[in-house]
Amino acid sequence: MAEQLEQMLEQIRSLLAGDDSNALRRFVSEAPEEDLAEVVELLEEDEQQKVLRALNPDSAGEVLTLLDEATRGEVVEDLTNQELTAMVRTLEPDDAADVLAELTPDQSEQVLSRMPAEQSRQVEDLMRYPEDTAGGLMTPALVVVPEDATVSEAVVRIRNSGIGGDVFYVYVMDPEKHLKGVIPLRPLVTTPPDTPVTQVMLPELITVRADQDQEEVANVFRKYDLAAVPVVDNQGRLLGRITYDDAMDVAEEEAEEDLLIMAGTDPRELESASAMKVVGVRASWLAACMVGTLVTVAVAAFFKGQLSLQAFAILVVFGPSIAAMSGNSGVQTSTLTILGLATGGLAGRSLKRAYLREVRVAGSLAVLFGVLAGVIAWVILPLMERTGRMHSEVSPALVACAVGGAMFLAILYATTLGIILPFALRRLGVDPALASAPLVTTLNDSSSWAIYLLLATGLLRMGL
Repeated sequence: MAEQLEQMLEQIRSLLAGDDSNALRRFVSEAPEEDLAEVVELLEEDEQQKVLRALNPDSAGEVLTLLDEATRGEVVEDLTNQELTAMVRTLEPDDAADVLAELTPDQSEQVLSRMPAEQSRQVEDLMRYPEDTAGGLMTPALVVVPEDATVSEAVVRIRNSGIGGDVFYVYVMDPEKHLKGVIPLRPLVTTPPDTPVTQVMLPELITVRADQDQEEVANVFRKYDLAAVPVVDNQGRLLGRITYDDAMDVAEEEAEEDLLIMAGTDPRELESASAMKVVGVRASWLAACMVGTLVTVAVAAFFKGQLSLQAFAILVVFGPSIAAMSGNSGVQTSTLTILGLATGGLAGRSLKRAYLREVRVAGSLAVLFGVLAGVIAWVILPLMERTGRMHSEVSPALVACAVGGAMFLAILYATTLGIILPFALRRLGVDPALASAPLVTTLNDSSSWAIYLLLATGLLRMGL
């Protein structure tokens, strides 16, 4: 497949270089739109415009919806309002709303004014909802029948809907547009035509609210294995539907966003192709990490004044190991907790249950590596003295106790932080993925050093 895309890319570039617009038009018109979108993302800006203009409006609009946000944002900037209107009016309302969201308000208004009135109204209604909610994902294209309809009338509605292969359910509404039931396609084929729809509909409704977060919507699809989910308002009135493919796009998008956040960057990086904008996004995260490292330096500087230079030098040797172990332990725990919160799994349902499970695991690991670290410290110090690498006025046994005890406490602390922080962020309405590698590691570094040096100082003073 990669080889096929590479050949397509080379062919398009060759046609563009030869300035053969007719040959380019013939070639791109025969190419699959999904493959063409991938190729367009690899072209230069002026080449992207030429390819889109070589396509008929239907195909160009579909390619636009398949482009990543950064590429689509650049492409639409250079298209005229007339070209954009021709492309957008061929799209489903939800896809059209996604494309218009990349425009300035003035451009968006001008394109909407050129579209058919009904389509323009539908798109405007969708654009009122935040893009990361069920309302921002839904399409108003669905098949609806009243409560007093028959199966044959429902079949006629399907034929006349113009929706095509995307009809998975027929929705039953009362006169006030409240959703009363859902009819899968199978009963419509196997039931006598004059059967009332109320006898074949499923009254147990699985719905999402228009203001519901898109991640929760994806979890509904995952949990109930549905092809489509109706979207309702707070009064239960039917507004639209979300299909399975849109939910899977959301799941992929949410996974990408969480990975970016956990890597110490931001989802905004996906929306821009500008290197300087990306630098600005990453710099804010790295600045926060730098502040954390300076706190660690301040902690070390404070305890340096409490200990002799030689004792401090010996203790510092083992500090990075304690910080690294606690940091990795915290990241493991926070990653599992974030995953549970994102997918609705067991780890994300109950703070108490998650903590009781993880504290048993962390306690065992803390004992294991605390003892191991203490033994290593107790063995290494005499070896370093005998080889002349370090002369210690501090008892190796005391250092071993400090290292082992600090390793134990730091791992327990990191585990607690890795569980509590994601739950706390969710309670505050903040993405729990923020409680990931950069944040947890930064907090653990300074905290583990403080735990270690505080414990060591206390033990050494007791032993002197």
